[in-house]
Amino acid sequence: MRNKLKGWIPYLVILATLILLLIYSQARQRSFEVTIEPLFEVEESQLSSIQITKDTLSVELVRLDSQWVFAAPDTGRPSTYRVNDFLKQVLKGQREDDISKDTTQYRKYGLTADAATKVLLKDRSGLSVTAYFGRSPADYSAEFVRADGDYRVYPLRQKALNYLGATASWWR
Repeated sequence: MRNKLKGWIPYLVILATLILLLIYSQARQRSFEVTIEPLFEVEESQLSSIQITKDTLSVELVRLDSQWVFAAPDTGRPSTYRVNDFLKQVLKGQREDDISKDTTQYRKYGLTADAATKVLLKDRSGLSVTAYFGRSPADYSAEFVRADGDYRVYPLRQKALNYLGATASWWR
């Protein structure tokens, strides 16, 4: 019996080594996986106000009952299609891991106060969330976001700036 087992020992050692290498390799690969997180923690049903500002232009949408309307001085209702696109693409949008924590890099990502598009969301309880959206001047297809009070810059998983019109005429 011992003689039979002696012949298998080198194979068992090789098998155990391969299993350990596989476990080690998978653990190393997990460190390179991208973490995807939601842009906002605000629930759509709790949202009461959306304010979008770009340069000197600004528009505010307010929810009255179940419909969105423009806040004064604008009047009327925004297009349901535009509002639904905003809610789908921006409110439910996703971001990846942070790529910078350096505030001097904001210009590189188009997130300075004069270049970024500011989005202010308010919920029914009065809490507000502010985010700044921008495009990199070097790579116009790359879009980034940072939250007010958070110095980190995050790349977006999908386009969001196309849904952030800062004038009432864009929302009609």
